Amino acid sequence: MNSEKQHASLFDLDGVPKMSQAIPLALQHVVAMIVGCVTPAIIISGAAGIDTADRVILIQASLVVSALATLLQLFPLGRFCGSGLPVIMGASFAYIPLLISLGSRFDLPTIFGAQLVGGLAAVAVGLFYKKLTRLFPPLVTGTVVFTIGLSLYPTAVNYMEGSVGAEDLGNPRNWLVAVVTLAIVLFFNYFTRGICKLASILMGMIFGYALALVMGMVSFENVNAAGWFQFTMPMHFGMKFELTSIISMLIMYIVSSVEAIGDFTSTAGGGLDREPEEREMCGGIIGNGIASIIGAFMG
Repeated sequence: MNSEKQHASLFDLDGVPKMSQAIPLALQHVVAMIVGCVTPAIIISGAAGIDTADRVILIQASLVVSALATLLQLFPLGRFCGSGLPVIMGASFAYIPLLISLGSRFDLPTIFGAQLVGGLAAVAVGLFYKKLTRLFPPLVTGTVVFTIGLSLYPTAVNYMEGSVGAEDLGNPRNWLVAVVTLAIVLFFNYFTRGICKLASILMGMIFGYALALVMGMVSFENVNAAGWFQFTMPMHFGMKFELTSIISMLIMYIVSSVEAIGDFTSTAGGGLDREPEEREMCGGIIGNGIASIIGAFMG
């Protein structure tokens, strides 16, 4: 009699994989997600000219809301609030150019007010998805996702050379760490199998971080000075409503909803080998909208 516990495949939607597979992949998701959530908050806080303490609060709010949005997608509330697909939700880089403009021209409360209205628009898109789906065939959604990906290259290159405004911008050490990290990710992704292939991003970050540590590019001074826990108070920055900002944000949220259609389609197709169901698509877009509304109040 075989008493060994049977584990599901990593590509089984409701399965429970081995811990030896789940833990490194979970860590990969966490480290990749943190970078994506923290970076937009840092860029926008710089454009808005807020102080260091408020910058930390904005970063915390971004991480907390991203976690809540991810849980909402994984464990839907009812039939139409969350996709039920294995997706990680975070801050979208597609909004950065607009948010930089709004932050420098107005302030953070104006951004949060526009975000609240934009979240309501995303909920409306999800509710009427069946009617709108004819306007967004795969060619349109694929093109939008591809275009957004291309638009992120300048941001990626800026951070590879050390981040805009940094004292060591363009330093060869920055490029060395970036290129080595990229090379390791490509190596594990294309020339290995199993868990190493799936965790290629985590491998690249581990080796890249180790290289930066050896080269003296890592400082723990701010980490040692920070507290272990800190709570983010809702409505810390407040909220304002300005027509120009609202219209601009409405357009971006519609574009982002199209991007979400492409994301959910690629997740279901690439991970589950099927097309997403209508319920999953509607719930996913609505979940994004609700997360944005929560994020507006968390700020």
